[in-house]
Amino acid sequence: FQDFNPDDVDMLTLVMVGEYTARAYAPAAAEWRWLTADGLAAAREFAANLERVRRNWATMKILDIADDAREDITPSTPVSVSLQAHWGELRPEDIRPEVVFGPCDATGEIRPEGVVPLLLLDRGDDGVCRYEGSFIAGSSGRNGYAVRVVPIFANGAGNGDTGLVAWA
Repeated sequence: FQDFNPDDVDMLTLVMVGEYTARAYAPAAAEWRWLTADGLAAAREFAANLERVRRNWATMKILDIADDAREDITPSTPVSVSLQAHWGELRPEDIRPEVVFGPCDATGEIRPEGVVPLLLLDRGDDGVCRYEGSFIAGSSGRNGYAVRVVPIFANGAGNGDTGLVAWA
């Protein structure tokens, strides 16, 4: 830093560093404070919940996925998707079902352009949960979607770092 000259830093760099700080460093610092507060109480609770979810992940079953897509939809036509699932030993608050959508390449592989959560409509006496959501493809041509299920934890801690995902 001895040779650092503030005049060499352009405005774009400052904006980029500020954005990175706001989107990465600040949330990571807040999560660290949350996890380490009260003698690591939140970290212990998170670890116990993660272990419970890992242990029971294979007990979930996707029962049905349906949509109202037609062959003649336009890029601005909403597509509704419904999901019926039984989460086994998991609870609805342990998971987040989502629709991942986007254009398909020549092999039929989806190039994800968006993700929307499916919202819980009800949970039957038999434990079957019904979800619904919608998306707009946004582009012409061949589009597709897939439903994925990811775990969700209090405060969002570790939601993207568990390695757990189920595709349907």
